[in-house]
Amino acid sequence: MPPRKRPVKPAAPVRPADKLAAYLRNRNFDEAVPLAEQMAKADPAHVPLAREAMLKAAEHYERAGRFDALQAVLRQATALPDDPTTRRRLAELLAMAGRRAEADALDPQPTHALHFADYLLRSKSAAEVPPEWTPAYNAVLDAFALYSNAKDDAARETLNAVGLSSPFLEWKLLLRGLMAWSGNDDARAVENFTRLNPARYPARLAAPVRVQCDAAFAQAQPDAVRSALLEQNQRLRSVGILAKLSKIRSELASSRKLGPAFKAAEGAVNDLKKHAPHLIPRLADAFYFAIARRGEQDDLPKYRKLFGPPPADPQFHKLEAMVFEEMDALEMSLARWSAYEVWLAGRPAGWTQPLADRARAVILHRMAGLAADIADDAGDPFGGFFGSPARKSKGKKPRLDPIAYWKQAADLAPDWEPPAQELFNAAVDRGDSAAAEAAARRYLTNNPQSVATLSALASLLGKQGRTADALELRRRALAVNPLDTANRQLAGLAMMAHARRQAVDGDLPDAEKLLHENKSLLEAVMPTSYFALRSVIDQKTKRPAEATTAADAARAQKGSRLVARLYLHANALLLKLKPKERAAAAKDLADALEATPTPAEAANLLTGYAMYLDEGLKYTGQKTQEKKFAEVAVRATESVEGSEVEFETLAALLLDKGHSAAGLKAATALMKRFPKNPVFPLVLAQAELTKAKGRVGYRVTEPLRKAKALAEASGEERHKQLLRQIEALLRANDPFSGLFGGGFFG
Repeated sequence: MPPRKRPVKPAAPVRPADKLAAYLRNRNFDEAVPLAEQMAKADPAHVPLAREAMLKAAEHYERAGRFDALQAVLRQATALPDDPTTRRRLAELLAMAGRRAEADALDPQPTHALHFADYLLRSKSAAEVPPEWTPAYNAVLDAFALYSNAKDDAARETLNAVGLSSPFLEWKLLLRGLMAWSGNDDARAVENFTRLNPARYPARLAAPVRVQCDAAFAQAQPDAVRSALLEQNQRLRSVGILAKLSKIRSELASSRKLGPAFKAAEGAVNDLKKHAPHLIPRLADAFYFAIARRGEQDDLPKYRKLFGPPPADPQFHKLEAMVFEEMDALEMSLARWSAYEVWLAGRPAGWTQPLADRARAVILHRMAGLAADIADDAGDPFGGFFGSPARKSKGKKPRLDPIAYWKQAADLAPDWEPPAQELFNAAVDRGDSAAAEAAARRYLTNNPQSVATLSALASLLGKQGRTADALELRRRALAVNPLDTANRQLAGLAMMAHARRQAVDGDLPDAEKLLHENKSLLEAVMPTSYFALRSVIDQKTKRPAEATTAADAARAQKGSRLVARLYLHANALLLKLKPKERAAAAKDLADALEATPTPAEAANLLTGYAMYLDEGLKYTGQKTQEKKFAEVAVRATESVEGSEVEFETLAALLLDKGHSAAGLKAATALMKRFPKNPVFPLVLAQAELTKAKGRVGYRVTEPLRKAKALAEASGEERHKQLLRQIEALLRANDPFSGLFGGGFFG
């Protein structure tokens, strides 16, 4: 007999309320809303549950930007009986859906206008914009369009139409934050994002970006929210064109060859043509300069196929010039730059004449630098030794003259300073003062307020004894920036030089007038020189009391114990005081030199002595003093007074003033006194180099290596700044530097 089957128990019917709860849990709002409406109609007891379901659905649709669904569910929600507990929430959703009048009628709140403004921009409902809001509304839309086309400056300018009281201010902050973020200025991005109202839509838009650049904001979010925002941020960076551009960037950064990057760019260029054509020139520039740094011969055809010829370099002359320059093939680079300059001379389409002229000037200036380097390399005895082959021209070629290039550049761009400076410096180096002055004055015709050129020309004319002309130039420079310390000191120096020249030439009234008219400036910037000259003029004009007062003031200046007496002695000789007065000044100086000077006193003495040489002034015993003063400076290394920096200044000054033997002695003594200071072995090496006259050896390289090690170990920034100079001297004087380590085979 077969077993009896148990009767199947019918499943319990699913209650509508449970079904609705399941829909809401699963965020299936499209099914939840019709069910909620049915339940509300079937049984008034279900109205609160139906209302809550509809409000949750409305919030979801608003976040998703599904405005049609949002409008529909809000119509259903407003048809339900009024509920005071949800009235404000419903009114806010109505405002977010663009139904501001209904929102105000239901529950008037100031925030309704702000949510309505967000709706207008999100939906681009221009027809619904109140007339008084139209300018700001249009400004925000235009600014976003400019931003999407990489015109950030224009976007910022457009946003100025959005005032502080505008309901669209949040959108202005959002866009400013996005522009800062995309420009890698996270601090400014955070500054703007922090000001956003978290209840408004712009704050929600910014959140996936802000979580990446604002650590405090990210930390404040619940774990689930933070994870969701980080995921959104990742999606922003990993979809569509952005993902392809990221791939290109990765290939450019990680691969030595450009082939993989070109392959990655093929798909990106097609997408950019459709969606962001304005980015193609930027991408092309990235590949252009990548080729210049590490390209290969077959990269040029790939570039031309992918991007077409660059409008600013259709024949790739400029690119090839940069490549050859990177390879250190300077003559080939110079030839390509020359071809590019010829192309520019034809004024390419789209180039204005001034732009083409300035571009040619820039290229010619660069060609001058290459010509100078080629000329320098011709005399390099170590060219090609253990390195790249020496650059030697095949056959007899005329010597390249950088001056010719600088002249062409100056003709094309007379208002551009670099070629004018190079012409000036080259003329000074070859002793052609007239050509140097002509180059400077030509540039000053176009730039009369160039302090650098005014100063350089004033220095040149001052050394020629043209103190009046030099003073006029210094005064012009001072007028440009009267508060600049260097300008004031140089102007004061020029005033003193001219007053001294007038006094030497017998124009004592004019000298006194110049000193009197500029008394406040001279007392402030060079009191020692000022009081010393005044004293000697007073002696010359029979005013002994005034002369004594001025002389005492000169000697009393800090660090001027020796230089004040030098000034009084030299000026007495130059102005031809009586023999008794000259002898007294000489004895005063000689007595002062007997005591051990401080480093500051010795440095001031050397500088004061050099001042007379620079002005071309000669007096009896001047040459003898030079050696004596150098010896005095060496004795200053024994001083118990003075800071380490003052000793550094003194050692460097001895070399600067041409006292290499004294500099060698001073540096040797100071190396023992300050064994961790890199300045003194550097000065020692430079002094040895001057003695060697081209024959270098361990006397130069060993102290340079020591100076380098000490500079690297020093915690002083001024010592760190010496490294570039030290390394350049090592390269120039030790062709084997770096081959065998710190010592030879060890």
